[in-house]
Amino acid sequence: STVSSADADRAHILERPFVKKYWKHILEMATAEETVDLFDKDTWGDHDYSPLRKAVLSEICIHSIHQQRCENYVQLAALISKTNVGEVRRTARTIIISTIHRIFNKEAMDELARRVADPNQKEKAKKARRVEGRLRIELLIDNLNKFTKKVTRARQVAGVEKCKEIYDRITGKKFKMSETDRKNKIKKFKENIKKKRTEVKAEMAAGVDVTPTMDGGVLLRILTKKNSCTACCKDPTRDCDTEHCAMAAVHAEISKREMKMRKGWKKTLEIKEKRHALRDDELQNIALDGDKIKQGYDKTQIRHIIPQSDKMEAMIQLQERLRKKELDIEESL
Repeated sequence: STVSSADADRAHILERPFVKKYWKHILEMATAEETVDLFDKDTWGDHDYSPLRKAVLSEICIHSIHQQRCENYVQLAALISKTNVGEVRRTARTIIISTIHRIFNKEAMDELARRVADPNQKEKAKKARRVEGRLRIELLIDNLNKFTKKVTRARQVAGVEKCKEIYDRITGKKFKMSETDRKNKIKKFKENIKKKRTEVKAEMAAGVDVTPTMDGGVLLRILTKKNSCTACCKDPTRDCDTEHCAMAAVHAEISKREMKMRKGWKKTLEIKEKRHALRDDELQNIALDGDKIKQGYDKTQIRHIIPQSDKMEAMIQLQERLRKKELDIEESL
């Protein structure tokens, strides 16, 4: 497709640095009687277009090559980053590979082809991917000597201040991608903080959900026949003085809480039913409490009760022994 210049802003074009710098040559080229080919001096006539031709080659034609070089650098950076090194070292390695290794490999291959006299061997040398052995070391040293001289001259031309500026730019974090990303994230974070957001119930401050041990509670699951004395299992109505008897603790707790139970409940109800009655009473107590987390509970979420009787409070010691046993921790620890 062709690009039309009919709608182009001529004033803007005339202000472009390239146009202003080479306007004399552009004007001469436009007003020439014969067509001027910048790459054919025979068409130039009496005017010297060398500055304009050089500018076209170095500032316009270079774009496609520069783009390809950038793509190579991106691939190179990705390859180097696989070694898990930081940005500064990646940058340094990329510069070394781009300014030394790649140039050396090309020059070394050309030198190898030049040194081979045998036509058969010369064809083989052209197909080789790299120079190896003694010749590679020899050529690398020669290349580094030339490179060092170029660097020395470049440092002299640039001056101390410019060299320091380049060094700081490469080694510092100010111009690194990570610093740019960090600033963008901070900016985005600040913008998001100012936005209104809906606070869901799960995110609202509602105290701390403590464990039974921290809460001074007794787990309902330990209040079983297994943790009750044999006599109470046979006759639940008896007065039991056995230490850490789950049945006796349940009876004492129900009496202490003054819970409404049906007649003969000690004998007619199983310990599981008595446990459920304690759970329901505990849920009623929570409903009156100020703990917003627990106020949303249903009875299936009640895992422990806060003891009110002495016998139930004594069950905490049995609970700790059972817990240590479950965790395979000896009592002596």
